[in-house]
Amino acid sequence: MRIVCLWVPHFYIQVEGLKTPVLKGKAVVIGGRPEERGSVVDCSPEAVSWGVYPAMPLRQAHHLCPQASFILFEKERYLGLWEEILFALGAFSLRMESDGCGLAYLDTTKSPKTYKREGALAADIGQEMSCSFGIAAKVGIGNSRFLAGQAAFHAKEGSLVVEEGGERRFLSPLSVNTLPVGDEVKERLNLLGLKTLGRLSPLSREALVSQFGLSGNLLYELSRGIEDRQPLSIRRNVVYFEKEMASETPIEGAILFSGQMEGLLDELAAELKQARWLCRKLKVVLDLDNGATAHKTVLFKDPTGDAKEMLMRVKNLLASLALESPIRGARLRICQVSAAEVEQESLFKRRPDFLKKLEGIRDYLDALYGYTPLFKVEEGDKDSRLPERRFVFREI
Repeated sequence: MRIVCLWVPHFYIQVEGLKTPVLKGKAVVIGGRPEERGSVVDCSPEAVSWGVYPAMPLRQAHHLCPQASFILFEKERYLGLWEEILFALGAFSLRMESDGCGLAYLDTTKSPKTYKREGALAADIGQEMSCSFGIAAKVGIGNSRFLAGQAAFHAKEGSLVVEEGGERRFLSPLSVNTLPVGDEVKERLNLLGLKTLGRLSPLSREALVSQFGLSGNLLYELSRGIEDRQPLSIRRNVVYFEKEMASETPIEGAILFSGQMEGLLDELAAELKQARWLCRKLKVVLDLDNGATAHKTVLFKDPTGDAKEMLMRVKNLLASLALESPIRGARLRICQVSAAEVEQESLFKRRPDFLKKLEGIRDYLDALYGYTPLFKVEEGDKDSRLPERRFVFREI
């Protein structure tokens, strides 16, 4: 099993930086106003350097870093963007688990896309986060959730892949405090002098179980980098629709460029119709000539699969958009979908083509079983109070 961990450091801070770019590089605290009786949810590295940390009371954070910008925690907005990110990750794997905003695991053992090197897969995921969402993420790959997570946390250049066979070498210098076990177990490990996984891994399973009970099995497997046995769950109702285009020459103005999106929206509408989905949220990502990106989202009150309606909404959205540079390309991504309504066929509708298809099936079943286990339902006595008399089954 190969697991990918996507970790977004200071996720909430990065989201606020997208909304208010002037906050980038400054001390920022998310959680509420300093006079409120709340705690810090997230804080920027600049605030951390002043001693601020998550879960600290807001008043104490303000005392340590009075120059920081204190921002309200907008849970729904953060969750909305994180759902969009998970939706986009469906292009790499449908087996995924989210451990809160900013941390997700994907099983890429059977990825929809084929990569010769896992480093290329990690680079693609990181690029997707950067180009589509403006988010800087770290990507780690290993044979378990724990290993992939530690690889992401220790990645220095965006990604880190722990190759098969190199698990113990990578884990050896890590502190036992990184293990996903209780504080009591960590305290006992430190008291025993087992402060790194390199010191823990030589111990036998029996020795660890005798000392730590059921936790001993987990300590043995994690310290040795043994592969996960519990598969990741499949994220249901994840579908992925995205189209992109590029212009040979940069185009000035979003209004002029929006006219070229008609073909992309026609293709998206056709794919939606074929899959029997309707669009609820459409994200537009514009690639600018200066290397920057602009992100806009269209929300549909009533889900739609009509390309003309989507085009009209996109044009209206971009009409008021002021860009700092010409447009070189664009991507359209459907972020949320809902199932299209399907009319139920009449039970007694005459369908000669359907009955004709059943002829071949009847002959096959008759030859296989010696009789035909196919029946059609016909109306019986409509006025009968007994349900079994209102309908009769007749052999086809």
